Amino acid sequence: MLDPVEVYRADDLKLGQVVALTFLPQDVAEDLRRLQRFIDEVRLSRQVSHPNVCRVCDLAELDSQHLLSMEYIEGEDLRSLLRRFGRLPREKVVHVAQQLCAGLAAAQGQPAAPDQGPVTVGSGRPCEMRSGGFPSA
Repeated sequence: MLDPVEVYRADDLKLGQVVALTFLPQDVAEDLRRLQRFIDEVRLSRQVSHPNVCRVCDLAELDSQHLLSMEYIEGEDLRSLLRRFGRLPREKVVHVAQQLCAGLAAAQGQPAAPDQGPVTVGSGRPCEMRSGGFPSA
């Protein structure tokens, strides 16, 4: 399992949109093979367009730190939701699973589907699930 990644809400000043920013861990950025794998996965992620998959906007480097900007999704991640409520009702679990499977199916047509990152609940619509986030590198 991937370590939790910090995600920040930010304003894209060029596009005038709110985005989510996450920084590539330094150990990945310093390993050229892992960095290239990360870049390749970002490239693949940008080809997936589906309501249940978080859109990747851009990959950049700032002061020797690699960062990824993604669609900002209002809500909380599934791990936090489970911590807060504990076991979810069966109907809710089925609903979540259906949405995640739809997102994964959209990515399945890619040559090598990227790892799925944190799952977020929200985006302004009740109980919408999106898979996305940080490629594995």
